[in-house]
Amino acid sequence: MLRSHNSGDSLPLTAIADLRPFGKNCNVVFIVLDKLSVTRTKDDRAVTQVLVADHSGCIYLSLWDQLGDVVQVGDIFRLVGGYCTLFKNQLTLYSGPKGTLERIGEFTMLFNESLNMSTMQWVQDHTTKAMVPVLPSSPGAFVGTTGTTSRLPSDPRRSL
Repeated sequence: MLRSHNSGDSLPLTAIADLRPFGKNCNVVFIVLDKLSVTRTKDDRAVTQVLVADHSGCIYLSLWDQLGDVVQVGDIFRLVGGYCTLFKNQLTLYSGPKGTLERIGEFTMLFNESLNMSTMQWVQDHTTKAMVPVLPSSPGAFVGTTGTTSRLPSDPRRSL
C-alpha cells in the first residue's frame, strides 16, 4: 500500500546496515538511488527491483505491480512492516503484504552507497544460528593510516 501522508513518525527505524536475512517488521527510511530492473512472473505480475539507501548503507528493494511504477529515483520513502530475505543469494528488502510504503520527501537525504548489503555473502553463525555477513580479511596483516600493509613484529621486545 502506498501512502502520501505522514503517519508512523514515532515508529522505531532500522538502519539498512542492521538489516539481516529473515528480518521481519522492518521500518526503514530510504532514498531511491536507481531503478534496476522490471521482471514478470509466470502470473504476469511485475516485480521492480530498485536500489535504496540510507546513512548506513544500501540494499535492493523489490516492489510488486503498481508500486514499482510509482517509485521514482530521488524519492524518499518510509517503509513500515517490511521484511528481508535472501533471493538468489542477495539480501532483498520487501514491502510485504501488510507493509506500507509512504513517500515523505525527495532529493535531500544523506546516504551511503559504499556498503551494499545485497552484495554481501551471508552464512549462518554456528554459535548463535543467526545469519551474518562474511567480511573480507587478511590474517596477520596490519593496515596503517596511509593505506600501506605491513607485518606486525613477531617479538614485541625487539626494537623497530
